[in-house]
Amino acid sequence: MSFRTSRLADRYFHLLQSLVLPRIPSLLARPNRLTCLGLFFALLAPFGFWLHPFSGFLCIGFSGLADSLDGMVARSRQEGSRYGAFLDSSLDRISDSLYLLGFWVLFRESSFFIPASVGIFIGLILTLLISYSKARAESLGGKCSAGLLERDLRVVYLLIWSLILSFAPRAEAVVLWTGLVLYLVLTMMTVVQRMRHIRTILTD
Repeated sequence: MSFRTSRLADRYFHLLQSLVLPRIPSLLARPNRLTCLGLFFALLAPFGFWLHPFSGFLCIGFSGLADSLDGMVARSRQEGSRYGAFLDSSLDRISDSLYLLGFWVLFRESSFFIPASVGIFIGLILTLLISYSKARAESLGGKCSAGLLERDLRVVYLLIWSLILSFAPRAEAVVLWTGLVLYLVLTMMTVVQRMRHIRTILTD
């Protein structure tokens, strides 16, 4: 079952619908503007992490919030469009990259900076491959929601990782490396799961 259809996600979107959506300023109450706002906060994420992990946590959180709201606004105002969906998906890939760049900044003083950079780079490739495999499968007529670490869960994972870093400064190196290794394992598992699923549904 997808995270987006889980009870926790239902509760999250219900809170947004009742508490946040009615309070969005009219200037931002357009789907594409919220999509761009999400990218804006993602652009701030590396600088946020450079200041403090909690600042990075806030940047990712606000970016994810805007990304959640753009679809809700599109449905509530009946302003959904194919271009809007394309824009949202495209900017999400940029945001994914910027989130990881924020964690890369935290490795800047590590004596193992080069291995960490390689790990972040591999994580970025796997992250983009997860999204690309789904998009490509659907363009060929299949449907693909398989895989453990879909985008919603990836954002939740990064939020938890950054939050732990915020409150465990003495163990920052351990948390950084543990979080990176676990992220690589989970994204690799997701890629393998999706590849197997796509092979099943697209086999002629």
